[in-house]
Amino acid sequence: MITEQTPAVNPHLPCSQAKIACEKVLAKAGSLPRTIVRPSQTVRTGLPIMMGDSDIMARRMLDDEPTIVAGDGNTPWTLTRSVDFAVSFVRLFGKPATLSDTFHITNDRAHIWDDIQKAIARLLGVEAKIVHAPTDTLIRYNPELIGPLLGDKAWTAILNNSKVKSVVGDFSCAENLNEFLAEPITNIKQRLAANRPPKGDFDALIDRICASQTELG
Repeated sequence: MITEQTPAVNPHLPCSQAKIACEKVLAKAGSLPRTIVRPSQTVRTGLPIMMGDSDIMARRMLDDEPTIVAGDGNTPWTLTRSVDFAVSFVRLFGKPATLSDTFHITNDRAHIWDDIQKAIARLLGVEAKIVHAPTDTLIRYNPELIGPLLGDKAWTAILNNSKVKSVVGDFSCAENLNEFLAEPITNIKQRLAANRPPKGDFDALIDRICASQTELG
């Protein structure tokens, strides 16, 4: 389980590297009052996916086309609704105990990627056609996936929130995927109705990978 004391190291994902660099700058700022908050992945209007564009993935599902999950689909991943994150974030305001310290604010419940993908499809009114592919294979097809996968979603992410709860009190987050995904599903349906993304190079790549993995059995 990841705590605030877990070393912040990520050699693969630029956005994580930038966040780590910002934390180091603040750490050197001496007496500057500061509080660092680490929210992991928050969700509001976009769907949580492992790779690519969520609108394209949703369109593929609606078109009865396969989508990819890296690995065996059983990797736990922590998702937090923005509205749930905001409750504890605001409670940190004005508390001297938070200064010069770092806190996680995330959901206590993690879901495996297969369940997330299946729930998205179900809420779109279709059945997910998941194709599993090893992370290394996906990166060979597209080296740009090193960051999103090796630097992020290919690994188990379960975070400990006991520290922030000791300061702001207990809090709860949506745990049921139907409840959790309700807002992003509503938003994505509206986006697809207004501007359905056309097929492109990413679709061709996904089709090629899916065909190759399916042949392997």
